[in-house]
Amino acid sequence: MVWFGIDARWLDAGPASGTRYVRGLLRGISTLPAPPDLVLFTPSRAAQPGRGVAVRRLRMFPGPVFNGLAIQAAIDENIAAVLYQSFAPVWSRAARAVVVHDLIYLARPELFTRAERLYFNLIPKLLPAAEVIVTVSEHVRSQVLELFPRRDPSTVMIVPNGVDDAFFLDTVDRPVRIEAARRALGIDGPYVVAVGRVNPRKNLARLVIAMEQANLGGVALVLAGPQDGPADPALLAALSSAKGIRVMVVGHVPEEHLPGLYGGALAACYVSLDEGFGVPPLEAMAAGTPVLVSDIPPLREVVGEAALRVDPLSVDAIADGLRALVCDTAGRARWMSDGHGRATRFRWTSAGAAAVATLSAAAALRSARYRRSRA
Repeated sequence: MVWFGIDARWLDAGPASGTRYVRGLLRGISTLPAPPDLVLFTPSRAAQPGRGVAVRRLRMFPGPVFNGLAIQAAIDENIAAVLYQSFAPVWSRAARAVVVHDLIYLARPELFTRAERLYFNLIPKLLPAAEVIVTVSEHVRSQVLELFPRRDPSTVMIVPNGVDDAFFLDTVDRPVRIEAARRALGIDGPYVVAVGRVNPRKNLARLVIAMEQANLGGVALVLAGPQDGPADPALLAALSSAKGIRVMVVGHVPEEHLPGLYGGALAACYVSLDEGFGVPPLEAMAAGTPVLVSDIPPLREVVGEAALRVDPLSVDAIADGLRALVCDTAGRARWMSDGHGRATRFRWTSAGAAAVATLSAAAALRSARYRRSRA
């Protein structure tokens, strides 16, 4: 019997984006017409074995140790390949497919703490050991190929993020979810929302200044997400000097309230300086909310023409974009329709099928290498 393994260290702990990626892939794989048998390597006590799914519970360690030692000790001869998050094991009894979510720490090191840089810089050092490198976007794939010019391009494959079904609000569920989110987060009145971790990369200082400059009357700005990474003194300064607007910093939002938070907003903003993919814009689109994003390569790839793109370094451009999305009724209707259609193209079933393809490719490459070594 042949099994595929999944590094599920982030199944219910770790960065929210990583947790949702792992959960989404598992759901996507489970919906395939003929899903493979899976082994989940995870510290989670909530993970339960099921039909075609085995769980091997391991102690929680940092990524390089969890992937390179803990998982290796739990691999048996039935496991053909394992899908890892970020850190490739130097040696493995099974083939290795390793997901690279981004390489921003190489291009923009100033956006990370020294400890983060030391940790993340292990990722590219370990990648050459992987039979297959998996990226979440063509943008990251091109960066990987540039970093490793001798790598066979066919061994760098894309498994994108997806959008959970819960974000596609129907007409009956929408007002219920919106009202529940408003009550839980203490939001009253009209608002625009920015969902994501709070750090300098998210460019929230310019968003706050642009929100005040846009002069949208009583529309509030809701910043939703945990503090993560280096402090953002520019944001603190912008918040302290913002006099003409109401800014609500609500922190981490429970998953059940995210669809309603998006759905109740006049617009969703994602004006990051750099990304590997960009899930929040797609989630907002699925919820039927017009979206303002940075005009940078990864976000252009994700949203296409279905969101309003602006220069993230221009406060004026961000302010003009906010006014357009909030005040232009005809434009809002178009962005909402186009965005919803775009979001339907990113579903976890497709991502799950792509993940299985990468595991199969990794196993085939390892098998071919073994046959050559025996010839």
